[in-house]
Amino acid sequence: MVVILALLTGCGGTADRPEEAPQSTTTPASSQGVSTPVETLSPEVIDGFAIDAPEPGSWTSAATVEVSGSAGGLTGLTINGEAVSVVEDRFAHTLSAHSGVVDIEVAGVDAHGFSHFRRTNVYAGAFADPTSTVADAMTMRLNQGGLELVLAEVPTLLDDEVVEAELLADSEIYSSWAVDLYVTELSYDLPVLELELGDGSMGLTFTLDNLYGGLWYDALWDGDGVLSASSVTLTADLDLSVVDGDAVASISDATVVFDDFYFDIDYSLGIEHLLQGLIEDAVEDVLADLLVEEGGPVIEDALEALDMSYTQQLLAVPFTVSAGLADLHVDAQGLVLSADVGVSVDGAPEATAWPAQGYLASSGSMPVLSTEPDLAFFVDYDVINLLLYHAWAANLLNDVVSTEDGTLSPIFLGAAGATQGSLEVDAMNPPVLVAGSDGAMELQLGGMVLDVSTPEAPLGEDLVLDFSAKVPFTPLLESNVVSMQLGEVSTAINVRASDWVASPEQVNALVGGALPLDLVLDVVEALVVELPTVEGYGVTDGSVTQEAGGMSVGLDIGS
Repeated sequence: MVVILALLTGCGGTADRPEEAPQSTTTPASSQGVSTPVETLSPEVIDGFAIDAPEPGSWTSAATVEVSGSAGGLTGLTINGEAVSVVEDRFAHTLSAHSGVVDIEVAGVDAHGFSHFRRTNVYAGAFADPTSTVADAMTMRLNQGGLELVLAEVPTLLDDEVVEAELLADSEIYSSWAVDLYVTELSYDLPVLELELGDGSMGLTFTLDNLYGGLWYDALWDGDGVLSASSVTLTADLDLSVVDGDAVASISDATVVFDDFYFDIDYSLGIEHLLQGLIEDAVEDVLADLLVEEGGPVIEDALEALDMSYTQQLLAVPFTVSAGLADLHVDAQGLVLSADVGVSVDGAPEATAWPAQGYLASSGSMPVLSTEPDLAFFVDYDVINLLLYHAWAANLLNDVVSTEDGTLSPIFLGAAGATQGSLEVDAMNPPVLVAGSDGAMELQLGGMVLDVSTPEAPLGEDLVLDFSAKVPFTPLLESNVVSMQLGEVSTAINVRASDWVASPEQVNALVGGALPLDLVLDVVEALVVELPTVEGYGVTDGSVTQEAGGMSVGLDIGS
């Protein structure tokens, strides 16, 4: 794909697409980015100079990589800057293998003082099954403010009109040979919910102020009455658990306390104390039953709306991140939910056809989530590495573009002096997000093979290269969506085969400077993480930071 080509063939410098092929150019002569003029490079091809092992794009889970090959008569041989011995024109050296793309450059000097190099790269680290889920890969903390918004619908269960309807639907509160007593109306202020949070427990307290109601009795004559209370307090315990990936809410131990309860009917039977208790019990039973029977499902629906699953487009192909709730627990600051995450991509092969060892898994652990914002999240980079693996396994990174069908501009072939031709990309490894040599996270690509065909070009007609590329990035937050901002791209290019009238070092310089970098942005612009918010509310403030192995996000929610 042109996006990947732009990434792999760029060598630092500007990311703007040039309007015409440069007449002269420079490119890094090594992966460290030292710029070298083409005319100062040796035109000689050292045929005996080669890296035999490891193969470009090979995979290893070992902590070291064994590098060996032939020196081709060169002296002063180094591997990644380290001096190595040459015995009978052979070299061998052991390198440490950090997680991610490990670039290997063997360099030496010929008899004329010219420098030559050969490159390869390996994909190193711990690999995990791409068909499995990533345990606890996404975590969400609902702090006090966020939790109150999520549970905002629960008090509506106790709306006075609902309770009044339940009381009117019931039979009389009291019935005897002397009198029958009924509630005819009931009203109070909108219930207010307060949460009592503790380690492993959550208490619900509802306050209903200014209770007022009407009574009707049937005795020797009919009459009306009233009931009132300055407030009614309903308390209950909320128990939360996870069953088959879903949150289950259970409310128990509901009790009701009336403050300043009063009632009056224009009839005296000498049992007013009894009637007061019966009236209180009737209201209490309706309130408690509504909360216990209907509160659980409402809370479950509210938590379900916070599902961390999402679907996005990756290079115009839909992929789905499925987050299955794995665990939840209450602490003194709020509610924490963690999800196991799987990724699927349209066009991905069957499980029996997965290539290579698996996706690159990180060794980071989840940090302590902040208790300051309404919602706090942690997204493990394994999620992004898993979806990148799936996209790669579905061959989304392989493509052929040509001037003949208009998918390739001739400017990409300017280094060879060509006006027609084609480029074919074969990605041997998936892109990965991993910590770079300085500890900062970066997008890395390795084992990318580029086949350049330039018929009748003056410099040559066939060129096969392999590349690695590394792009520092920082996460950006807009509302509830996290995207990536790229830094400067560095590449390491190796000539596999060529009929160009140029040495590998010259080809590296020419090709590296002739192709633009701007399309690399399309690769990561598709990599967004969409986080859930509370329905009916917007994000008023937010922040995102990089942690070891993932991103921490804080969101404040408001109307």
